[in-house]
Amino acid sequence: MCNIYCIFIKKTINIEVGFSFNPQVHVPMVKFILWNFLLSSFFCQALCAQTSHTLADALALTLLNNSELSSFNYDIRASEARILQAGFRPNPALDTETENLGAPIFMQTTLLLSQLIELGGKRNARLKLSKTERDRVTLEYEVRKRQLFVDTTLLFIDVLTSQQKIAFYEKNLKNLQGFSTIVDKRIKAGKASVIEESNFTILLTTAMIDLKNAHNDLKTAKNKLSAQWNDTNSGAYMVDGDLDWTAEVISLEEMGGLIQEHPQIVLSYFEDNIRTARVALEKSKAYPDLNLRGGPRYLNEAKKWVWVVGFYIPIPVSDRNQGRIWEAYENLEKLEKEREVIWTKLYTELNNSYSTIQTVFSELNLLKNIVLPAAQRAYNFSYK
Repeated sequence: MCNIYCIFIKKTINIEVGFSFNPQVHVPMVKFILWNFLLSSFFCQALCAQTSHTLADALALTLLNNSELSSFNYDIRASEARILQAGFRPNPALDTETENLGAPIFMQTTLLLSQLIELGGKRNARLKLSKTERDRVTLEYEVRKRQLFVDTTLLFIDVLTSQQKIAFYEKNLKNLQGFSTIVDKRIKAGKASVIEESNFTILLTTAMIDLKNAHNDLKTAKNKLSAQWNDTNSGAYMVDGDLDWTAEVISLEEMGGLIQEHPQIVLSYFEDNIRTARVALEKSKAYPDLNLRGGPRYLNEAKKWVWVVGFYIPIPVSDRNQGRIWEAYENLEKLEKEREVIWTKLYTELNNSYSTIQTVFSELNLLKNIVLPAAQRAYNFSYK
């Protein structure tokens, strides 16, 4: 059920992300999204009401209610608005002019309608840049969603670990309390010294403190996990999962080949499209725009209307937008160096993390195969 629910939520969010509002065209889509929103709210309330959450539940709640993810919807709609604005052509202008006001016989009144005609492909360049920026926002949403899933998973493991610690400490305290009668009998019989009694008291007190600290750690872990889906009633649930598994570690070379799929690398390649589009936009501004003018003129002396036609175009003698074009090219060339910095940083982090993973797995194998079996045998021998 949780897997089906997660797929449903993912489709709903993807539809909302790709939504471009047009009151005349998208009315059926609006109704569809509203229905999905109501169904999503119903499932969300059902999940929040559960007393136990699996990892799938936690991820679904995060996808539905995380404020940071929700804010991307506004960014995407804002980018759609920028695309809409970039597609508009310049407005026409109306101009009126009256000459020879002191000489009524020779007075002339002219009405001019002018229209700016953009040359050099400025409108298409603006549209391409705006659409590319919209696509980057969508990609940033996907990247942030995956990062939040990773964060939620780690926080879920913290809560699950804290729960298991509490179970261990409760069992430990119960065992120690069960031995208290035996210790009292040994003391009364003179078989145990005062030092042994003090040591046992210290063990018992330490077990109580450990249990209390574990409860505090669980509360903190729940607060952090429930903050992923903006839930203030963080103590009203438990998590359900299994930590008794060992992940398979792939080779360092195989991990290195996956760096090209890292979100920072993907975003850097997508940034290349944006800066290329910005270069094209700045180059289009080097072409001057043509302003056509035309309209009727009334000649008071002749008592009749005549037509006036003209045009206006700047002469690009000095300013051909050279500085902006140069700046756009430099930012485009700079991106390659920025990508090299990212690659170096990621490879360094990968090498350090891989060394840590090897150390941890080596210790884990020693604990599972040698230390824990030896400790179990010693415990069984001591309390037979």
